[in-house]
Amino acid sequence: KDANLNDQMISRVSKFTSLPEFEPEQVGKQSGAAKSLCLWVRAMVLYGRVAKNVAPKKAKLRQATETLSKKRAQYKAAQDELQAVTDKMMVLKTKYDESVSLKERLLAESAELEAKLDRAQRLVGGLGGERTRWDESATALEAKTQQLIGDCAISAAFLSYGGPF
Repeated sequence: KDANLNDQMISRVSKFTSLPEFEPEQVGKQSGAAKSLCLWVRAMVLYGRVAKNVAPKKAKLRQATETLSKKRAQYKAAQDELQAVTDKMMVLKTKYDESVSLKERLLAESAELEAKLDRAQRLVGGLGGERTRWDESATALEAKTQQLIGDCAISAAFLSYGGPF
């Protein structure tokens, strides 16, 4: 029906619908069927005029709907990308926090080991003066071990001479 209601057809029919004799009441006096036909023709002319005004608006609406669909798709894609970046950021933040925790633990362990090393060096340094005394003691003990056999023999002879009483 819209294809047949072009501007040319509406202007042709409007010549007749604008006549005072084409009023539904006037036509209804002649024939009831003609009155219905008159009402239908007037309604089609009115519909054609309204459709002429509405068609560009429908086209704009369709275009706006398409644009909205595209923008929503872009928005969804941007949200998905943002979520992916946020998830990646959370993973990296977790790794960063773990790394910082490991670094602090290793720094504390390093400080503790440095303190132990310092104490060990001081102990070894303090014992360095004892080394000469230990060397002298070791030399004296070696000399005494060589004299031990003779000392044992003298002790045994004394015990034998002195007897049990």
